Amino acid sequence: MTPTITFNPPAGTLTAATVDTSYSQTVTASGGATPYSYTVTSGTLPAGLSFDTTTGAITGTPTTAGSFSFTVTATDANSVTGAASYSLAVAAAVPGAPVIGTATAGDGQASVAFTAPANNGGATITGYTVTSSPGGITATGSASPITVTGLTNGTAYTFTVTASNSAGTGSASSASNSVTPTAALQAPVANAVSATVSANSSNNTITLNITGGAATSVAVASAASHGTAAADGTSITYIPIAGYSGSDSFTYTATNATGPSSPATVTITVTAPTFTFNPGAGTLTVATVGTSYSQTVAASGGATPYSYAVTSGTLPAGLSLDTTTGAITGTPTTTGSFSFTITATDANSVTGAASYSLAVAAAVPGAPVIGTATAGDGQASVAFTAPANNGGATITGYTVTSSPGGITATGSASPITVTGLTNGTAYTFTVTASNSAGTGSASSASNSVTPTAALQAPVANAVSATVSANSSNNTITLNITGGAATSVAVASAASHGTAAADGTSITYIPIAGYSGSDSFTYTATNATGPSSPATVTITVTAPSFSFSPSAGTLTAATVGTAYSQAITASGGTAPYSYAVTLGTLPAGLSLDTTTGAITGTPTTAGSFSFTITATDANSVNGAASYSLAVAEPSVTLTLSPSSGALAAGAVGTTYSQSISASSGTAPYTYSASGLPDGLSLDASTGAVTGTPTTAGSYAITVTVTDSASPANSGSGSYTIAVNAAASFAFSPSGGALKEAMAGEAYSQQITATGGTGSLVYSVASGSLPKGMVLNISTGALNGPLDATAEGDYAFSIQVRDGSSATAAANYTVKVAARAVTAPDYVVQVPAGSTPSNVYLNKNATGGPFNGADIVSVQPPEAGTATLIQGEVAAVSASAAPIGWYLKFTPNPAYSGQAFISYRLSSTLGTSNAGTVTYNINFNAQEVASDIDSLVHSFVRTRQNLIASSIKVPGLLERGRMARATTPLTTRMSPSTQGMTFGFSTSLAQMESARDAADGVGGGYSSPFNIWIDGVLLAHNDEKINGNKWGSFAMINFGADYLLNERALVGLSFHYDRMRDPTDEDATLTGNGWLAGPYTSFEISKGLFWDASLLYGGSSNTIDTQFWDGNFDTRRWMFDSSVKGRWSLDDRTMLTPKLRAVYLSEAVEDYTVKNSTGDIIDLDGFTTEQLRVSLGAEIARSYTLANGVNLTPKLGFSTGFAGLDGAGAFGQLSASISMQTAEDWAIDSSILFNIEGDGDKSVGAKVGVFRKF
Repeated sequence: MTPTITFNPPAGTLTAATVDTSYSQTVTASGGATPYSYTVTSGTLPAGLSFDTTTGAITGTPTTAGSFSFTVTATDANSVTGAASYSLAVAAAVPGAPVIGTATAGDGQASVAFTAPANNGGATITGYTVTSSPGGITATGSASPITVTGLTNGTAYTFTVTASNSAGTGSASSASNSVTPTAALQAPVANAVSATVSANSSNNTITLNITGGAATSVAVASAASHGTAAADGTSITYIPIAGYSGSDSFTYTATNATGPSSPATVTITVTAPTFTFNPGAGTLTVATVGTSYSQTVAASGGATPYSYAVTSGTLPAGLSLDTTTGAITGTPTTTGSFSFTITATDANSVTGAASYSLAVAAAVPGAPVIGTATAGDGQASVAFTAPANNGGATITGYTVTSSPGGITATGSASPITVTGLTNGTAYTFTVTASNSAGTGSASSASNSVTPTAALQAPVANAVSATVSANSSNNTITLNITGGAATSVAVASAASHGTAAADGTSITYIPIAGYSGSDSFTYTATNATGPSSPATVTITVTAPSFSFSPSAGTLTAATVGTAYSQAITASGGTAPYSYAVTLGTLPAGLSLDTTTGAITGTPTTAGSFSFTITATDANSVNGAASYSLAVAEPSVTLTLSPSSGALAAGAVGTTYSQSISASSGTAPYTYSASGLPDGLSLDASTGAVTGTPTTAGSYAITVTVTDSASPANSGSGSYTIAVNAAASFAFSPSGGALKEAMAGEAYSQQITATGGTGSLVYSVASGSLPKGMVLNISTGALNGPLDATAEGDYAFSIQVRDGSSATAAANYTVKVAARAVTAPDYVVQVPAGSTPSNVYLNKNATGGPFNGADIVSVQPPEAGTATLIQGEVAAVSASAAPIGWYLKFTPNPAYSGQAFISYRLSSTLGTSNAGTVTYNINFNAQEVASDIDSLVHSFVRTRQNLIASSIKVPGLLERGRMARATTPLTTRMSPSTQGMTFGFSTSLAQMESARDAADGVGGGYSSPFNIWIDGVLLAHNDEKINGNKWGSFAMINFGADYLLNERALVGLSFHYDRMRDPTDEDATLTGNGWLAGPYTSFEISKGLFWDASLLYGGSSNTIDTQFWDGNFDTRRWMFDSSVKGRWSLDDRTMLTPKLRAVYLSEAVEDYTVKNSTGDIIDLDGFTTEQLRVSLGAEIARSYTLANGVNLTPKLGFSTGFAGLDGAGAFGQLSASISMQTAEDWAIDSSILFNIEGDGDKSVGAKVGVFRKF
């Protein structure tokens, strides 16, 4: 017999291993003949583990995470074999620490570079996290570098990086270099504002609206028309012209280191002054008719004096307004309330108004004239005449007062009757009149009269009364007015009862059993006789019945059992009859109409409602409503199954068992006790469901009740065996899987572990999207999906092991409609390199693609992006796929991230905007070369401009100043390369001009002179600046002293500023100075030698698209010239000039920096020029017949700029001056310049002058 070889551990899952952790597991065989040899006959061990064929030991250190299946076969000494299959899970370890690189600061952010860790822990690194210190601000990404945003500018930060994989997050790298984010300086933006100020106000601070960068100062660009706007620091105040109100405006600019903003308008509303009146608008002091009145209304808040006028309404008659003082005076003649408006006008014609009301009160009226009083019964009539004076107001009434008693009566006219008097008492009466002012004095007393009583007849009035049926001796409350009655009588009898009179009262008795309406009449009598009859209306109310038992629920009945219940009525007149007037009695029961008894045997269960009406001997009705429940006979309910063992369950496995009831009245209600944990009983259906959680044998009792009343019940005893369950784990454990797309490929691995033996996967419930397939051996879900598979899907994946134990996990997957989508890519670009083209079709969906376009390049200056279609490139032995490729050429000076947004198109439509991110490092050598070239060009251009703009006056110019007739000389020269504006003056020139204006000859003769000269140049060179204009300004000033008529010495200072924008979005700006001594000698008559030696320096800024910096220079300049002024004849003048200029400017070493903090060091240099030129100007004067003096001039010069200069240069000029007899002068000229490097310029100058 062949032995059976068994294994320890048995086939199944071995103890899990971990990457980089030593592992040991021995598989031993038994049941055969020793010794055994072992081999792995199928599958493979995890990488890093080895198998000892002699001992069966699996040892080593795994290097790769995953689940590995293999079979071990043991062979005993007799060559008998046995095999066992195992699975071994190797868990990943956390990755090692990344290697920190360089952190680069930006504006509120930093870019952190790093290198992936040498050890990934046996699993793919899923991401990196960068953490700042301080602040703990984090950013994540899939590769280096990662940008951390949300940093605080001005704070120094270091950064660490951690890597994560499926096992977790590894240790942090060392800290990076420290960087400090810095905000980029923004230009200020002046925005339009509006303000309201009061007329005649001062120092109104205007609230400005400046956005963008912070302004360091503001300035008024254009003045206000009706006031004064003044700037101080970053604020502006406004003062309107005195007395002005209305609209005004001015413009302002805001400035910081970036320069001034564009002007913005400030709109001012100057409100007219608001007048205040005293007294304020409202009610003035009351006036009285006939009484002198005075009230002054005074205005303030405007400019005195004021004038006053009533502009609406009218003053009371008798009053007037003083238009100068505002006084209201006079004596009112009419009462009433008067409303009017007084308008005040100030010295600036500004008006203000106040509305007033003035009440003129009346005086009390005079005394009426008494007439005759006439007596009556308890009253008297008093006649009188109205008073001669009503007090200026209508009399509103009269009051008559008795004496004695002070009894009063009022009325609007004579006569007035005074009631309430005592008969037999003598009275006199006085009368007063009243108006709106009050009550006047009383009249004289009337004649004396004595009231006397008169006998009145009684008056019988109608009454009504309510009495009860079958009542007696109901006393009726009568209503008698007029004279007192001595007796009453029934005039006409009642129809349904008896009315009887006794003295001054009447009683009523209704006919027995009657209820309803009745009536009779009565009269009242005294000495004057009987009254007219009056009607008494009687209501006889019906009797109220009582029932026993009272309305409600009667004693319950049972089907098949005799029933009896008596209903009796009372409160009416017996005998009674009974009837069911609403509803029905239960089947089998009946009502006795004479006795009210309900008797019989019910045949139908239910709840019944009905009303019984009782009628008494007088046909009066009463009713009561009842409900009667008829119950079914009690039964015992039957359960199925009736008892015993129910189906066994298993821990963790869904359980279901139905228990049903019968023999009663549905629906049924179920309850249970003793159920296993995890199971519950449905009280409505009797189903036992759930998932058991604890193994064991359980005894339960199920009880059921039906819907009968009273309810029937039944019960059953059962047992449930709950078995232990196998343990399974799913990865992913459940929930939403990654999204799929209709018509596209899809792959999702679902892995289960646990159980025994091999696992088989299946779809337990729900359905997979069309085209998706489940691999029953591996659990992998694969596509491609059908093009019509769009929708949301829910399904359960079940796994079954070798012992038939099962487990399931629930999943959902969304299948999106097939659409065109463009994925994102990240490309690393080393310094100075061009990245490979990016294949955009890869990972995109919705193809084939028939179009592509670039949406944006951010930032635009980062480089140039183009699309290529159909590129085929050699990759190994095959060609790259044909499709759409993105080609990107970085700007060599740019560093950082560039974001290229693109879209793909197919017959399905256009995709989302995908992004290709390029992480670019700059080319330091090329950047340095470009900036060095800009600085060289800037310094050389400035030297040329300084050489042509610097002015140091010598003896020749000093003579011209002394003979000047204008205090200031200006000049303007436009050209193809720019526009020059200049001015000059000196103490000698101003004194000479003043003397000329005063008619004093001889010129300026003092040896000491102070002078100033300035030039402002706008220039452009298309080779350097393109279409951008630069500016150059220079101020020359100094002082000199005449040693004698042929020698002069002095000191000069020169300040220059130049701004030079280039065609490459770069701007260089410099501020410089030169200072030193100069001298001038007249070496021969009309021949002068001038020389100056100047030393100085400059501070300059570099502002390019990506790099900024500063550099300083040191300068030397030596200027020497020989010039003459000779008269060829009395009208012709020749002015030759030989000039040599040496300039040397040394640029110190400097650095430039970009926005991320990168620094490039550049070496300084020295630029020298030696400019030697020779030229002359000839001028001839002509006097015309009309006194006009014309002077044409022709000049030229040529020279050579050596060392670092541009070589030969030259200039031609032609001009003409015209002087009229009226002291008008016109001067015009044209210029042509050419430099050795080919730069040319043509300019013209026109000047118009007049002496005053």
